[in-house]
Amino acid sequence: MKPLRIGIVEDHSLFLQLMSSALEQVDDLEIVATADNVAEAKKWFQPENLDVVILDIELPDGNGVGLGITMRRQNPHLGVVLLSDRDML
Repeated sequence: MKPLRIGIVEDHSLFLQLMSSALEQVDDLEIVATADNVAEAKKWFQPENLDVVILDIELPDGNGVGLGITMRRQNPHLGVVLLSDRDML
């Protein structure tokens, strides 16, 4: 079975490192790319080569919701996980 290919976009470097390190410990997961803003993600990520993206909702140059929509248009089977440090209730 091929590993689940993951991309992460998170602007807080410590949280990005912690999340990447934790996910790298899981068998059958592969971190393909990371970015800390929308522009970097659009430049380096290839949605057709990812199975799942983990996106911070609030990024310095945009938001994860819009980025997720753009990436899903390029790969309709792409799983999108949105993260926020804010209480949304």
